[in-house]
Amino acid sequence: MKPRERALRALCIEEGDKVPLTELGIMPPTSETILRRSPVITPMGNKLLTFQMLAKGRRDEFVKTVQRDYVELARKIGLDLIIVTSVPPKNYVPPKYQQIERFTWRALGVPLATFAGTRGAIIKYNPESDEMREIESSISIGGVQALREYVDRLEENKDLIRTVDATTLENLEFFVKEMGEERLITFSGMDGTFPGQTLSWITVMLECFYRDPNLAQRLIRLETRRAIEIGKAAIDFGAEAIWMWADYGTKNGPFFSPRIFERFILPSLKEHVKAFHKKDAFVLKHTDGCIKQIERELLVDSGIDAYQSIDPSAGMNIGEIKRKYGNRLCLIGNIDCAYTLPYGSPEDVSRETATCIRAASPGGGHILSSSNLIHRGVKPENYLTMIQTANKFGRYARKY
Repeated sequence: MKPRERALRALCIEEGDKVPLTELGIMPPTSETILRRSPVITPMGNKLLTFQMLAKGRRDEFVKTVQRDYVELARKIGLDLIIVTSVPPKNYVPPKYQQIERFTWRALGVPLATFAGTRGAIIKYNPESDEMREIESSISIGGVQALREYVDRLEENKDLIRTVDATTLENLEFFVKEMGEERLITFSGMDGTFPGQTLSWITVMLECFYRDPNLAQRLIRLETRRAIEIGKAAIDFGAEAIWMWADYGTKNGPFFSPRIFERFILPSLKEHVKAFHKKDAFVLKHTDGCIKQIERELLVDSGIDAYQSIDPSAGMNIGEIKRKYGNRLCLIGNIDCAYTLPYGSPEDVSRETATCIRAASPGGGHILSSSNLIHRGVKPENYLTMIQTANKFGRYARKY
């Protein structure tokens, strides 16, 4: 059975010949260990090198490097489902950056079209986690009033909502042509359900839900429309599924009350799903954290096709989710990347992988991955053990 068919069967909640494999991201040193070279750039991996290349205007070189490294990595590991991200446009002009500290920069100009951050944003790199984060911006400083001005500017620039630069989908076009017949190509673009979630002003957005719900609704409406246009363009370029990546919670529960989720987030999520289903694409939803308070609304009422992360460090049990909802949606996960993969022994990883397969794979509807991604702290030998165990114990009895 080809990897693409194997992944499609899982998304349709059917058994294939064996449990499919995917991964939201594979960072060094694991990616470099597998490819036996350094540096390696993959989607959502090696953030500092990505930042440095783009800041120096080496956009085309960056794109070609991702294509080369990810194709080889996916084939060597045996990934059945490929996750492709957008890239900067062909005419990309990087912002001017002022270095403040060794791993901290101020962006002196960030285009409104990025839908991320504002002029004066401060960006910080964490070498331990390989995360590049916006830690301060004019919105985080100016609060609700600054966010209101930002939304006003977005509403005045309606072309940003309607227009998708085809060159941002250059990687997607490449992977569809290079691997589309053999593997399932999915696209991780923009998730409009929870604006600001990865930016410095997440607390401002949370405040808006209570202090200025109309403003929160306006911004969600704008980003939902933008995300849908990007996703529809990706489907036209050949993506068979769209990833939605906004996190909804921490280890202790959702960022917001169930009432806020149902009023603001869920309608947007349903709108995404409806638009992508209309174009015959699957919708795969990622979120970390404990979602028990919004579990049924998120996993059933929204209409999503798959749920990824199923965070064990937040008390989410994939076997329990399988028993409740396994006939309704595909589960993607969930070998613990908070403890087992970084700190456990190969024996620990093998045992947990086999347990996960027994709990989630019977009847189909399961794609094996870590509980988030293979981050910089994961031991390469542990990830390789996970893959080896999956190949050994993940076969279905039915023969093809």
